[in-house]
Amino acid sequence: MIILGGVEDNLALLVWARVSEPFFRITSTGALDQSAIYRDMFFSYTHPWLNNQALFAFLSSILPTIFGIWGYYVFLGLTFFLNFVVSYRFFKQYNYASYYALIFSLSSYIWLHFGNHLDLMQIWLIPWVFSSMRNDLTYKSFSGLLSISTKILVAVLISNYLGFMIITAYTLYALYVLLQKKIGLKRLLLVVFMPTVFVTAVLLPYIKINYLSKSDTPVDFTKPLVLRRPVEDFETFSSRPWYFFIPHHNNPIYGDFSQKLVDKIEATGYFLADDYFAAEHGAAFYGYLLTSLFVFYLLIVILKFPAYYRRKVALYLVAMFLIFLISLPPFFTINEYTVYTPGYLVYKLFPMFRVTSRFSIMLLFLMLSVCAEITSFLYGHHKKFFKIFMPILLVVSLLETFVPPKIQKFNVPPEPIAYMSSKVPMSINFIVYPYSRASETFFWLPTHRQHQYNVRGYRFEDISSEDLTKNILSEDVLNKAREKGVEYLLVYDSDKNRKYFDRWPFQPVETFSSSILYIIDNGGLLSE
Repeated sequence: MIILGGVEDNLALLVWARVSEPFFRITSTGALDQSAIYRDMFFSYTHPWLNNQALFAFLSSILPTIFGIWGYYVFLGLTFFLNFVVSYRFFKQYNYASYYALIFSLSSYIWLHFGNHLDLMQIWLIPWVFSSMRNDLTYKSFSGLLSISTKILVAVLISNYLGFMIITAYTLYALYVLLQKKIGLKRLLLVVFMPTVFVTAVLLPYIKINYLSKSDTPVDFTKPLVLRRPVEDFETFSSRPWYFFIPHHNNPIYGDFSQKLVDKIEATGYFLADDYFAAEHGAAFYGYLLTSLFVFYLLIVILKFPAYYRRKVALYLVAMFLIFLISLPPFFTINEYTVYTPGYLVYKLFPMFRVTSRFSIMLLFLMLSVCAEITSFLYGHHKKFFKIFMPILLVVSLLETFVPPKIQKFNVPPEPIAYMSSKVPMSINFIVYPYSRASETFFWLPTHRQHQYNVRGYRFEDISSEDLTKNILSEDVLNKAREKGVEYLLVYDSDKNRKYFDRWPFQPVETFSSSILYIIDNGGLLSE
């Protein structure tokens, strides 16, 4: 079995593809459907209509159920198809529409979220909504307003993050239209009110618990509606101006050069200079050639273009600048003075959207829109140049922003997995040690069909699965594990770890080449 994109945040989806039954049900084989942990882990797939991304959850549930593991690839294929086709339709009015669509739909953002965050890959939503905004610039048509409000709602129900980006851009544009006196204040209120009502009505449970509740409970599987994030997360996962010039370290062209840039920036010692997280921040790199072209085009517009065209481009630039400000850390310091940014408003008003650096895909879309506008304006007088340059731009941009997706191959199940599988229908309630091996074991759930109590990311009411695993050798935590029904302990890297468990109350049941399955005696204390 080969998994393109690797097994990380998509783990539950890949397991669901092999343990689900038509429709919205966990298989009863091995009594997996009776496990409270598995019911929580797969809640989004068994109850997609209760998810804050209901449309995405619905497709994530039924496609893997119908096609098995191939449902994951069907979803990926549909995503790439929609990203290109919808982008192409938006850019179709410009020269080289397919080039811009390819640069957008195969950007570093896509490669970094490939497979792991299928919801974030649905970037076709951006040109899909923007096409309606472009077609009804002053929102005079009620049917047009209804259409765009419906599209925004669909975007939110597919991807909350992309929906939030689109709503932000939509609001900024509505304010621009008001300032240009193209619509009155009453019309503006309707323009903002209609999509707000649509989104609020659907996401009311999440709005209620995050804005009308005083609870500070952290996000977990037992309280999945609470989505607050601490300010430290916003500092770590926000954008920085220099991120737009740092290629991903896995890029075949810039790998070593990228790491040297990161090291030099971190060496400054500034508190915002050591948070580079390539898996997210690498999406801000659009390629040196495309960025240079964008800057060159702006200079041409300022020096050569007529006033009406400068105003048109200025609209894009203002939108890009405001969105960039939103993506910044909540605050930064200059000579011991604290400067707050619009990113602070995101932290206070929308604390569930901590990775504001993801706005980079919206900035890329606006950048490409500007480039498409100017290229089409210049094309009539420079056809020969563009026929040579544009293919170069396409190839170089795709190469500069390419990040090879992770590929994992799963062949024969590990020995303990095969052993536990042979014991079905006997139930083995177990914990995997160390915690770093928990995800791998959960991936093999369709094979072993046993009850794992420390699935990565899961949280009981009184303890997280991570703490349950790491502190299993303490008396209190061991008793908690017993109370929850844990009877076995699967220990990997046995040569290194068996010294901790070769004592009472752990008794070896089966020894494998690099792991040991222990049974936990229900009585007695830990021996020295």
